[in-house]
Amino acid sequence: MKISKKYLAGVADSDGSFSYGKKFSTQRNKYYYVAQFQLTWKLSDKSKRFMKGLVKKYGGSFFIGKTKNTYNKNGTEIIKYCVTGKACSKLCKDVLPFLVLKKEQAVIVIAGGKLKSNRWGCKGKPPSVWKKEIKLYEKINALNNKNKKIYEKR
Repeated sequence: MKISKKYLAGVADSDGSFSYGKKFSTQRNKYYYVAQFQLTWKLSDKSKRFMKGLVKKYGGSFFIGKTKNTYNKNGTEIIKYCVTGKACSKLCKDVLPFLVLKKEQAVIVIAGGKLKSNRWGCKGKPPSVWKKEIKLYEKINALNNKNKKIYEKR
């Protein structure tokens, strides 16, 4: 399935989620940051073909599951696509010119990807880079949660 960048940007604006998340590595016993794009749709043959096309073009993976909601006690079958790291940065760069609503989030994900492209060696990541990552993390969380604050005030 051929996926146009314009169409993917529209999908990302409406149903996608760009994040720069904080994760904990039990192996290294420390936090790290990861760029991520997610897309969740109701499961259908068409949505499954689309997700397979995303995996083929950008990498990442998808899974099929059920979500429970108040309208349907048995749950709704969903399909969820997720891509991280360099592949996520590539997807963001491809859709950036066409995004309308989530352009700032994509810019942050790309900036985070650029920080990840360096190898820091045995001395580890410099404090200045940690500070940049924290700022990106806080900025994208503020953008992704701005509607929550509006609804909480009501």
